[in-house]
Amino acid sequence: MLCGLQVNAKRVPRFTNVILIGADGFTPEVITSNPGRYKNIEALLARGLWTFESRSVLPSSSAVNWKTMLSGAGSEMHGYTEWNSQVPEVKPVYTDKWGMFPSVFAVVREQMPSAETGVIFSWEGIKYVYENDAVNYNDQCKEGDDYQVLNDAINYISAKKPNLLFVYFSNPDEVGHKYGWCSKEYNVSCDTIDAYVGKLMAVIENNFDMSKTAVLFSSDHGGVGKGHGGKSMKEMQTPLIIVGGRLPKNVKMSFPVMRYDTAPTIIDLLGLKEPDEWRGKSVLKFVQTL
Repeated sequence: MLCGLQVNAKRVPRFTNVILIGADGFTPEVITSNPGRYKNIEALLARGLWTFESRSVLPSSSAVNWKTMLSGAGSEMHGYTEWNSQVPEVKPVYTDKWGMFPSVFAVVREQMPSAETGVIFSWEGIKYVYENDAVNYNDQCKEGDDYQVLNDAINYISAKKPNLLFVYFSNPDEVGHKYGWCSKEYNVSCDTIDAYVGKLMAVIENNFDMSKTAVLFSSDHGGVGKGHGGKSMKEMQTPLIIVGGRLPKNVKMSFPVMRYDTAPTIIDLLGLKEPDEWRGKSVLKFVQTL
């Protein structure tokens, strides 16, 4: 038992390709407040498992939560504690051969040595939260240039068919800080993210066997006013959507989901073994319809 939930003993069907799409500062409030507006993201809801209550660790800020999402444990364990952490402020409880608390990219490189992996991002802070040397393609785009991220991701997917890819967009957060979360300008920024999700899904479907491909959409935090980092649910809660293969469709996850559950879910989808040092749980273990 975990939190009163029965762990599902069934084995998740293995996927050969997993793509994580992350939009910094994307709050589920834009979807619940504007039904029908974000059609591509809503289409993902209909196609997969989802929750709007995936909760961040504290503080509800960027680097600490992207590290948490990629690494299956909280800040007390991996050591990243601030919005712009570039090295751990707290000594990690464990480090891998790359000198970091292990991320999904280290796990894949260790267990799938020939795997093609990539990270494409528009905020410099992302490059500090995973093992760059364990990844085939590290693409730091111009700061804030999500359009370049989109185009580079399309080209990389088409050329390399990666086994694991993290595509990171920065602008919801940047616009939120300038104009406010759920402002008119912020909602327009989320329109752009929705369009990019639609374009990425079209490319993914054209290049992969979708029976063996999983796509996740998530964020690091939400926001209140023009900021985040605090303890309110609007700052801490984000979407987590998972689609692919024979995974259940249009199923809301009614159990607690934490930011550190994303990495174990990715490793579960790939049929690999998660590190003993991780503390998150694959959400798929609690889905009784698998």
